[in-house]
Amino acid sequence: MKAFKSFVGLCVTAAALAIAAPAQAETVLRIGTGQAAAELQNVILQDVAARVKERTGGQLVLQLFPGGQLGSERDVHEQVKMGAPIITIVDSGYFANYANKDVGILSAPFVFKDYEEVTKVLKSDLAKSWLAQGEKNGIKMLAFNWFFGDRHIVGRKGYPKVSDLAHVKFRLAPIPIYIDSFKALGVSPVTLDFAEVYSALQQGVVDAAEGPTGSIYSSKLYEPAPFVTKTGHVKQVLGLMMNKTVFDSLPADQRAILIEEMLAGGERYSKQGADRQGDLQAQMQKAGVTFVTPDIEGYKAAVLPIYKDYKDWSPGLLDKVRAIVGAQM
Repeated sequence: MKAFKSFVGLCVTAAALAIAAPAQAETVLRIGTGQAAAELQNVILQDVAARVKERTGGQLVLQLFPGGQLGSERDVHEQVKMGAPIITIVDSGYFANYANKDVGILSAPFVFKDYEEVTKVLKSDLAKSWLAQGEKNGIKMLAFNWFFGDRHIVGRKGYPKVSDLAHVKFRLAPIPIYIDSFKALGVSPVTLDFAEVYSALQQGVVDAAEGPTGSIYSSKLYEPAPFVTKTGHVKQVLGLMMNKTVFDSLPADQRAILIEEMLAGGERYSKQGADRQGDLQAQMQKAGVTFVTPDIEGYKAAVLPIYKDYKDWSPGLLDKVRAIVGAQM
């Protein structure tokens, strides 16, 4: 009987301890983007966050902060680099600063004819080496398959010929390959964060800017600048990056789920974005936007020569990329 009472006592004590033990603490990661809340990428990221929370039993929570709430794109990238628990959208031009300068070729205007060519490069050993270098530099790319769409020029007027861009005050992201390539087109570059573009166009600080159809529409850039010149100069791919040390601190199952859902989100984003391009153009035309068809060959002729020995790239990079996609310049 004494032994039985002792056993019961131990059971009661164990149960009490189990009840008193705190549940596993949830981990909260913020997602910072520069795009408006209505932009498709933020809609998809909200869905990704819901799926991650469900699959981890609420132990990994992703909180979305769109529209530059966490700071400018560069500020947020630096916060990630310094170890902040943040996931952020990054395009290849910005990612080149944290991995390998050669990554910037993915943002080089008129290098790729379509997203399929970009995908071939992203699946290559060359791209794998870029991602590995990023990890050595403390940056983990969770997914690099979010196709942002073709980038076009939005302005106060159309620019069918390269000569039409001469001395135009042109907003560009502070990415060297963007700035150098558009200088070759004759513009006067003005570097601004994306969140400032609408007001800059409205106030005449700049006369033109560039971006994917989805961003031009969701940020309503067509209101102060009702002409879209369909250059399709960059087949823009985005990635989701975070600090490597923060990523490694997560349990293995959470790391796997996070990557799986970010990749799956990229697939949904790419498909939905492609499917709605025609509809967005129709809606902008209905709002009074004029779409202009430019002399693409003239644009290419002005830009492509600067890539042969581009200062930020390793020798022969363009030839390597063209060999991967199986195309000739």
